[in-house]
Amino acid sequence: MPAPPETPRRKPDPAGRDEVPQENPAETERLVEERISELQVEIDTLRRENEELRQADTKRRRDEEALRREKDRVGAILSALDTGQSLVDPDMTIVWVNQEARDILPEQEPVGQKCYRYFESLNEPCEVCAARRVFATGEVTRVEKCVSRRGRWMNIVAQPVKDASGRVTHVLESFTDITEQKQAEEALRESEAKYRTLVETALDIVLIHDSEKILYINPTGVNLLGASSPNEILGRNFLEIVHPDFRDRIQENAAMDLMGEPSPTTQLQLLRLDGTPFWVEGKGVMTYIAGTPVVQVIMRDITGRKQMENASGRARSGTVPSSSSCRMPWSYTGTASSST
Repeated sequence: MPAPPETPRRKPDPAGRDEVPQENPAETERLVEERISELQVEIDTLRRENEELRQADTKRRRDEEALRREKDRVGAILSALDTGQSLVDPDMTIVWVNQEARDILPEQEPVGQKCYRYFESLNEPCEVCAARRVFATGEVTRVEKCVSRRGRWMNIVAQPVKDASGRVTHVLESFTDITEQKQAEEALRESEAKYRTLVETALDIVLIHDSEKILYINPTGVNLLGASSPNEILGRNFLEIVHPDFRDRIQENAAMDLMGEPSPTTQLQLLRLDGTPFWVEGKGVMTYIAGTPVVQVIMRDITGRKQMENASGRARSGTVPSSSSCRMPWSYTGTASSST
């Protein structure tokens, strides 16, 4: 049987290029382990970042839901208020209103309109504009103004709505109809003016005290007390102008007045600034100044009446002439006849 052919042997490469490098198993294993470790770190980092992203997304969704619910809650509250509410942006465009604001002009859609055009039929911002002041200052602003389009007085409170950086992005205006209040205030002013005129021109003394100091006295009182101006009397203890014989009684009356109990009409003597007495008749009643109870007293000068009463009393206590000496028979014709 013939022998197998011999495999031709390659000639050695003098440069050594055909040499097969000898592998080092330990080095290879080390390199593989290092690479695996690097990959594991990368995987762990990716997992951690992915978890952070998942948590951030969950938080964002939760915050968005909470914000939505809060907006719905605030919107429901604002819509239920009996005051008008409108939200305007920097160019005075209305972006939201509650139902109360819509009811002002129900035939028109307010959202998207300029506030000054919708509420006041103007072609440019109002001269007195709370929203513009808030955009300029960032501070809450309150104004009272008459809305000519409705012929009503409004109390407007404008509040800034700011972003995270503190920039005012919108203004929330709350407006309440105060027409009846304004009318009541005007009626009160007129009533006070009429009352003051009556008091200032009254012929009786009108005096107000707080059970200690005199707080007001009208011109008649100033004159009767012999003062040249109210300043000479105001601030004095009210008992200083009362004759000592009547002070206890007047102090009791004042205590009753301050408790809201009716005190009796009293005759007493007052003292002028020079110390001379004169008779008055008066009565006090409780009233209020700035919420504090005080006593208003009205007193009439009865000096003339007292003088007449004294004169009449002296006449009654004097000697009465005899009937014979003062008898004057009169005839039916109206002429006196001589005594027989």
